[in-house]
This record gives sequence, C-alpha cells and structure tokens, in this order.
Amino acid sequence: MSKIAFIGPATLAKLLKLQGIDTFACEHEPETRKTLNNIMNQKKHRLVFLTEALATQLSDLDKILTKEEINVMIIPDNRGGGELSQEKIDRLVKFALGGEVTIENG
Repeated sequence: MSKIAFIGPATLAKLLKLQGIDTFACEHEPETRKTLNNIMNQKKHRLVFLTEALATQLSDLDKILTKEEINVMIIPDNRGGGELSQEKIDRLVKFALGGEVTIENG
C-alpha cells in the first residue's frame, strides 16, 4: 500500500494507479467527502492529492487542509485550474508563519 493517495476523476486515477499510488475515483462532493473521511480514519496515507475541481465543492476545505495527521494537497486536473491552489497555499503559509511572505524584485 502506498503512503500516497489520489482523489479525482477516474481517467486520472487509472493513470496514477499504474504509478503505484492508491487512487480513489470521485466526481462529486458526497463521494469525495466520504473518501476523505475513510482515508483520514484509516490513517494509512500521509499525503493525499485532491483535484481542485473536487476541493472547491468542500465547504470545510480550510479545516481539512490544516489537519495535522494528514497532508492534503490541491492540484489542478485535466480540466485546468490552479487559481484555488495558489490561494490555499498562500493562506496556509500565512497560517503557518503568522504572516504573509512577499518577494521583492530588484
């Protein structure tokens, strides 16, 4: 069993399964929530990749992302995206460091 899990569309799940990642095909919020709860309760995985399209459906996403027992990373899927990922990363960095990180050019 892999310590890495992927939650997303079946088309991507099939490809990642070939790489040895435990995959869970989900298309909508109820099955995504149930899968996430099962993964967290079983405590077999340390890292979960969750597609952005599914992440946007979860009303308590911030709570899920800050759980200490598991790392959930939001990734864009074959439908595009990426904006939510950067926004969540910025919020998590601010939460972890207690402030924003800015990079100055020049």
